[in-house]
Amino acid sequence: MPLRALMSTALVGALAAVGASPAAAAGPPLTVPADRLAAALRCTSELRGHPRAPVLLVHGTGTTVEESWRSGYLHALPQAGIPACAVQLPERAMEDIQIATEYVVSAIRRMAAASGRKIAIVGHSQGGLEPLWALRFWPDLPPLVDDLIALAVPYNGTQVANDRCRDFPCQAAVWQMRRGSRFLTALHAAPPPGGPAYTSIATAFDQLSTPAPAASHLGAARNVVLQDVCPGRPVEHTGLVYDNLTYRLVLDAIAHAGPSDPARLPAGTCETSTLPVASQTFAQDIANGIANLLAAFTSHRTVPAEPALFCYADPASPRGAGISCPAGTTTSPAPRTRPRLRLAVSPRSVPVRRRVRLRFRVTRIARTASGRARAVGVAGARVRIAGRTVRTGRTGRATLALRFARAGWHRARASRTGTRPATARVFARPAARPRFTG
Repeated sequence: MPLRALMSTALVGALAAVGASPAAAAGPPLTVPADRLAAALRCTSELRGHPRAPVLLVHGTGTTVEESWRSGYLHALPQAGIPACAVQLPERAMEDIQIATEYVVSAIRRMAAASGRKIAIVGHSQGGLEPLWALRFWPDLPPLVDDLIALAVPYNGTQVANDRCRDFPCQAAVWQMRRGSRFLTALHAAPPPGGPAYTSIATAFDQLSTPAPAASHLGAARNVVLQDVCPGRPVEHTGLVYDNLTYRLVLDAIAHAGPSDPARLPAGTCETSTLPVASQTFAQDIANGIANLLAAFTSHRTVPAEPALFCYADPASPRGAGISCPAGTTTSPAPRTRPRLRLAVSPRSVPVRRRVRLRFRVTRIARTASGRARAVGVAGARVRIAGRTVRTGRTGRATLALRFARAGWHRARASRTGTRPATARVFARPAARPRFTG
C-alpha cells in the first residue's frame, strides 16, 4: 500500500486543524504556502491519543521519503509500537536548505499539536541539518522536541562537497554543505538550544560525510561511532538507515531521558545486521534510491554560488535575527565565485635534455541552454612551465617547444584573470644508462 494511503482521513483533519502556524509563535514567518507544508507530512497512524510519542523522519540529499524510510524505519517503528511520520523535502532536498527547513518547522509543530507530546526527530545526512537549523532559529520549537538523533549528518560540512563545487557545477544544498560554508558558520554561531537531547551517530566508513567520523561530530551531542561499539562493523553512509545497531541506538535514545547510551544496548546487538524491514519493498527502495540519487546529482539544476543567508540568520542584517524578518528575505546576494580552469598537456612523458613540443589545452566548464555541462576552450590563458610561457589561442590551445634540463616531474600552470588557475604535470624521463657487455 502506498505510504500516502496510510495517513487516515481523521489524521489529515486533525493536522489541518492544528497545523497553521500560531500568530504569536516565535521565529521567522514561514514563506512556503501552508497547504504545501501540510501535504509534505506523511504519517503511518493517528497521532492523537496514541500512548507513545511520535518520531519525525527527515531524509537526506537527493532522495525521498519512500527511498529512505519506507522499507526501514516507517516499517520497524510502528512494529515497535511507535507512531512515525516523515516529511518530504522539496526537490529531493537539492535546493536551499533554508527553504527545506520550513517543511521541518511545520512538521514539528503539527506533530506536537496533534499528539499533545514532545516528539523525537531522526535525520539522515542533510536531513539532520534542517532540524538543527529549525531549533536554532525558531525559539518555539525546542520545548516541542525531546530528542534530535542524527545519522551520518555533516554538521561540520563534508570535503566531498568542497571538492565537487571546486571542480563541477553544484546544487544549492551541496554548496551549503561545504566545510566552512556561510550556512554552517551561521548554524554554529551559537550552541544548539537547550531542551532536546542530541545524539549524533557516525560510521568510520562514511564515504559522503568526510572526513569521517569527524564531519558528524556535534559538540552538544552524545557522539557515537558505530565501530567504537562494534569494531569493524561494515556500514557506510547510506547503510545507516538500514543498520540494526544504528536502529537500536535510536530506540535507546527515544526510550530514555537524555541521549543514546551504547552501554544500554541488548547483548548480541553486534551480531545483527539489518533492522526489521518490509521485504516486499526493500530491494526496490534500495535500487531506486541509488539510481535516483545519482540522477539528482547529475541532472538537477545547479547554481553558481552558495545561496545567500536569509536575514534572520545573517549577522550582517540590519535587523539581525529579528523575529519579524521573513524567512525568505536575504540581505545580500550570494558571493560570486571565479570559474576554475582545466589544463591538459600532451605528451605527459618526454625524454630529458631532448627538445620536445608540448601541446596544451585550457578549458572551463560551461552550461548549455538545456543545462548540460560541457568544456569550452579559454582564449588568452597564460601557461607557464620550466621558466617558459605561452598564451592560448581562440580555441584554448597552445604549443611550446622546450628542453627539460633535469629529470623528474615538472609542473605546468594555467592562469587567466577572473578565473582560478589549474595545473598539470609532465615527467622528464632519465636518459638510459649505457649497457656494457664483456
